[in-house]
Amino acid sequence: MAISSITRDVTRTNPTATALNTIVKTNQLVVYKAVLSNTNAVTDLDAAGVQQVMETMGAPVHSFQWDANGREAIIIADGHSTNIDTIATDIGRHFDVAGDAGSVSSGVYTANGTGGTVTVTVPTDLFGM
Repeated sequence: MAISSITRDVTRTNPTATALNTIVKTNQLVVYKAVLSNTNAVTDLDAAGVQQVMETMGAPVHSFQWDANGREAIIIADGHSTNIDTIATDIGRHFDVAGDAGSVSSGVYTANGTGGTVTVTVPTDLFGM
């Protein structure tokens, strides 16, 4: 169905034109999905753990939801100050052995000490989440 008489403009950052079955961004908010491996040091979070992680991430995060197991999260954050590596690091460093920082590459944070991973992606389909 086509709508006639468009009365206002929407500034789009991606894509430049509205397209069906495509995420259209109208500002710099980015949707991230984080998945904890639940292996070795990286375990499911309880409510207190989620609170610690989200307090560490701070103001760039606008909205978030963790699943009932504390293993997966959907995070909506400011794209100017975040990316998959910063989100993965902010979550992953909570699982490192003190004084033994982990490493991050392409959105996958590997905890040092006893291991485990935090994997962060940018979903391409909101309906599939």
